[in-house]
Amino acid sequence: MEVVGYLLLLAAGLSLGLIGGGGAILTVPILVYLFRIPPVQATGFSLGVVGLAALSSCVGHLRQGLVSVRVGGWFALPSVLGVFLVRNYVVPALPETLSFGFASVARDRFILVLFALVMLAAALSMLRRGDPEVAPQPSTLTDDLKIAGVGFLVGGLASFLGAGGGFMIVPALVAFARLPMKTAIGTSLGVIAVQSLVGFGVDLARHPNPPWVFLAAVSTIVLVGSFVGVRLGRRVPGSTLKPAFGWFVLVLGTLIVAKEALGG
Repeated sequence: MEVVGYLLLLAAGLSLGLIGGGGAILTVPILVYLFRIPPVQATGFSLGVVGLAALSSCVGHLRQGLVSVRVGGWFALPSVLGVFLVRNYVVPALPETLSFGFASVARDRFILVLFALVMLAAALSMLRRGDPEVAPQPSTLTDDLKIAGVGFLVGGLASFLGAGGGFMIVPALVAFARLPMKTAIGTSLGVIAVQSLVGFGVDLARHPNPPWVFLAAVSTIVLVGSFVGVRLGRRVPGSTLKPAFGWFVLVLGTLIVAKEALGG
């Protein structure tokens, strides 16, 4: 199973470089289901692996002029605050079993199901928007503050799920910042790199002895995939990437919900 896991990690990196997301969407389930790593620990490992791959991929997009530094800054800084608060205070405070009055749910299953539900919502938002791409419009301070607010929420939620958040960041940048798809992908990679590495750093301060050899192997494979993804992305039009992104996330989210509903 581990061989299959390593091949899927290569696909995770490919997805990250190609569509600016999907790295953690694949990495977390792979670590949980194929390498048998507990979900809470897997979310922390995923942040470090995805953060490094996103940083590498962002450099490639920046060279092509496909990164909005202004939008990325307004989004990334509040998202880092959300990451820090959630990884430092919310995640450590979660009990092993969560009670909602009418039912009790194991913490690990709750994280995975919430992860999948957010994936489904993000996928539907991308598939619903069929408008042709337009050139970026001048923004106002109100627009920038709106982007900052969305960044804070996405950063907190993404860090809770152990995700880089590309499957949420890309739709948010398209919807709220009105970025063309390819620019949203490049900008998303920069945001993912910042918030993921901060989240991993917070976890590392609390648990300073992770399995470094395993993480290095996983990171190398995902980095190779992301490099290939950036290269492929140069040849694929944004109008094709957008629905492909939506369907990719929709299928994976559905599979995770189905697996957990059938008893994990």
